[in-house]
Amino acid sequence: GAPVGSPVKGDLADISAKGLCFYIRLSKKDTARLLLGRRLAIRFAIHIDGSSLQIDQRGLVVAVLSHPFDDYTVHVRFDEVLAKELVENLALLSTRTASNRSKVTIH
Repeated sequence: GAPVGSPVKGDLADISAKGLCFYIRLSKKDTARLLLGRRLAIRFAIHIDGSSLQIDQRGLVVAVLSHPFDDYTVHVRFDEVLAKELVENLALLSTRTASNRSKVTIH
């Protein structure tokens, strides 16, 4: 439960009630491999049109996929499913704009 390193920032790619996926840039392939199976604390806010939703979840890294130019997607399964109300609010906000990317902080 205690942090073992400094926070990492990434770009949110996708989110659902059970998990999320985010992009990070890593220069070493071994670092990406070390994330697999790790537990993460994820904190971020989604800001769209003056509205803000806070996400503070813990989860398990279930996949790390390589993309061109040292980009990776990290797929996390939440320990607890997001509240139904939060998921509905996320769905409403996502229909307002699809181009807004949120920054994710991972501990």
